[in-house]
Amino acid sequence: MDLAADQISSSSSAADIIEASKLSERQHLLEELQSIRQQRDHLRHNVFPTLHRHHDELNFRHMTAQQSYQYASSSLQSTRTQRIWTEKEYQQACRWHAFNDMFFIWHRGPFGTISGIRLGRSAVTMVGLVKKCAGSGSSASGQSASATSTSMFSWGTSEHAVSSQETNATQSLPYTAISNNNNMQPSNVDPEKLVVPWSEINSALGQIVLLLYTLQNTPFSGISFRKYVLQPCGSFSKIGLLKGNAAQTASSPQRPKNERRRITALTAYLDTDNNPSATKPDDSTRIHSKPIFSPRAAPLPHEVTWYNLHHYEENGSILSLGYYARRNFNTALEALLFCIAETCLVVEKRDMALAAPYTMRVDGLVVGKDAYLEGSNTKSDGEATVGGLPFSYDPGDGERWTLACKYLLTNLKWVMAYAVKQSSV
Repeated sequence: MDLAADQISSSSSAADIIEASKLSERQHLLEELQSIRQQRDHLRHNVFPTLHRHHDELNFRHMTAQQSYQYASSSLQSTRTQRIWTEKEYQQACRWHAFNDMFFIWHRGPFGTISGIRLGRSAVTMVGLVKKCAGSGSSASGQSASATSTSMFSWGTSEHAVSSQETNATQSLPYTAISNNNNMQPSNVDPEKLVVPWSEINSALGQIVLLLYTLQNTPFSGISFRKYVLQPCGSFSKIGLLKGNAAQTASSPQRPKNERRRITALTAYLDTDNNPSATKPDDSTRIHSKPIFSPRAAPLPHEVTWYNLHHYEENGSILSLGYYARRNFNTALEALLFCIAETCLVVEKRDMALAAPYTMRVDGLVVGKDAYLEGSNTKSDGEATVGGLPFSYDPGDGERWTLACKYLLTNLKWVMAYAVKQSSV
């Protein structure tokens, strides 16, 4: 009995111990739970607001950074587009030159133009071509001639029709100027031929003299005139012959006819034979330096014989000049052609690709891309020609002189290309 009682008491004491440990563990867990709840309340009231504030601040910074990135990306794209446009404008601006704006050489039908001013005397209109074709019949030669003339002067119908119908209107200024210069009524205008007034021709010649004068005074252009002096005065320009060089026609710069030499730009710069204004350097410095540009001093009045590069010859006008004035004008034209030939010779020496397309022969000087091919076919009569046509003015053959003037302006167009190319180097 005592043993059983002891076993029961021991089992009850073990149960009490287990119960007490459970109670203590439960109490400990409750305390931990209470502590966790207190920590949660502390985080909820103290830490969470700070975290939410930092989170909102980070979100704001992120959105600001995204907006800044998008703005920078759009600015970069805009800058790239503007850079491409600026490069294109720069490349286009590099091809600009003052000569192209000041002396724009082009054509208007059979007339060559410089600065929009026609150079040439007369041209056949469509009315004249129709009458010529009607009178010549239907022969093969007549058909070929009419086809050639139509291709060259097919522009004449519309312009003359406008001028004949609107003689008093402001749109037909060139034809009104012709009537005023001739002192004739509009009914007296020849419908078969278009005539350019001498005021316009003189202005075009003045533009050519001004162009040559500008090229001559451009530093390191290599262009100079030995025999003549230019005096640009608009429609009343003049060309002077230096009396000391009047008898030195044989000393004009000649080009070799039997061999074709390739002359570089450097040797052309250093070649002072054709540039009297340039100082000749010594042998030790000839290859390493360019000649210093020094314009030639103005000659004294008694050293120059002046020729008028302007003319006036209108039917029925009291201002018309006679034969002697025309002879003076033709001498000035020959001098002008010689100056242009010298200029084209300098251009050809520096760049054979810019050789004059129409051969010029004047005073023993032969210049042009076909001069090598012609060889010894040089005329011995000494007549000044351009493209095989005489450059002297003949009142009875104004169409021929118009074509010769167009050839001359075409050669000057090549000189303009040389001037633009030299300025961009």
